[in-house]
Amino acid sequence: MSEIILVNTEDLTDTIEEEKSLWVNKVLVALGANKDRLQDDDIKEYLMSIRLEVWNNLSEGTVDIHRDGKLVGQWKAPKLIKRKEPNESYYEIHLNEWALPFQMQRRR
Repeated sequence: MSEIILVNTEDLTDTIEEEKSLWVNKVLVALGANKDRLQDDDIKEYLMSIRLEVWNNLSEGTVDIHRDGKLVGQWKAPKLIKRKEPNESYYEIHLNEWALPFQMQRRR
């Protein structure tokens, strides 16, 4: 799924966090989670009830998604490349993630 996103320098952190959140939700839904329930306050209990766990490592910027104790998706810190143009500078964000449901779809 890895993709490249172009972003202004001042929007870098917010964009990465937004992309990470969208990816986590997309993976959880692909694994059978109800999209509406992912907004509930009791999300941890809900995910446990459907045998899913999300481990967010804030210091490294990574997320691991487990089903029944097995790793089924992982977000790793993206690669950042700073680009400078004559009138502006921006970043290329190279996402670094994978999820079992999306790998299975590619093989079909």
